[in-house]
Amino acid sequence: MEELSKTWAEQEPHFRRDWKRRYGHMGLQWEEIRDAYLFGWSASQQPEFAEFSWEQAESDLAQHWYNPQLATEESAWDYVREAVEAGWRKGREALRRKRRAA
Repeated sequence: MEELSKTWAEQEPHFRRDWKRRYGHMGLQWEEIRDAYLFGWSASQQPEFAEFSWEQAESDLAQHWYNPQLATEESAWDYVREAVEAGWRKGREALRRKRRAA
């Protein structure tokens, strides 16, 4: 888990810049969407998803993301889906690079 945290810490500035470029003009704060990127990134690194594509994993991730007790418009899956997917895809890319380097 420590390595995952280190890797996320290295990647978070890239996610933040990309988010700001694409969505920053909408008046949202990074802190409102950060957890969605992290959720996608973390899920992509988990062994249980090793053989899954984004399309295969999405419905499972949506179910795990949803928490009716904490649900707000900003936490709805439709609102965070793109960020989760971006985190997932970047996480998978990092795994591929790591495997090639090994």
